[in-house]
Amino acid sequence: NITSSQAVHEMMVDVKKKMPCSKAYWRHLFQDKNIMWKNIYKEKLINVKEQRIVSFNFKLLHNILATPHKLYVWRLCENEKCHLCFLDGSLEHMMLNCSYFSKYYENVDAVFKAIGYDNVKLNMYTLICGHKPGIAVYSPLNLILNIVFFTVYKCWVKIKIDRKYLDPTRTLLEEIQLRCMTSLYNCTLCKTYRDVLYTFI
Repeated sequence: NITSSQAVHEMMVDVKKKMPCSKAYWRHLFQDKNIMWKNIYKEKLINVKEQRIVSFNFKLLHNILATPHKLYVWRLCENEKCHLCFLDGSLEHMMLNCSYFSKYYENVDAVFKAIGYDNVKLNMYTLICGHKPGIAVYSPLNLILNIVFFTVYKCWVKIKIDRKYLDPTRTLLEEIQLRCMTSLYNCTLCKTYRDVLYTFI
């Protein structure tokens, strides 16, 4: 029983200190990583001037992206299977492990290696947090990673709607090419990535 205003105050302070459930989820998943949310928000939201990708990243960070699993939980589809390979449609599966995108990620990884980024990992940590978030020299790289992951989601949605094959690597090239023509992505790294990626088409 709460018997004093001091007890009420202490309870309220304790509630305020509690971490939002999405942050707690990612911190638990990446418990071996030092997560600085200010740096992650900067790379995934503040530095991104494109509303579509900001929205995509916001949903990722809050674990509310419309995966098959989430759609099933929200009662918006009949099952939680991936419509491309019919395995369980978790976020990790849809964004990283679906066999439909295996060649795509091979190409993406090969381009990163070709331009000198051998240590870029295409995994859950990079999907949610970016590559070394908060270090300014990697900001252009994180912009490219945003496009890489956004392209996967875009292809996944379009294939579900249109019911026809879509080449993810070619789609990524088109996405980067469009952005290279704008001031937001007018950087040497984006153009270099585009030029090397072109050789994989």
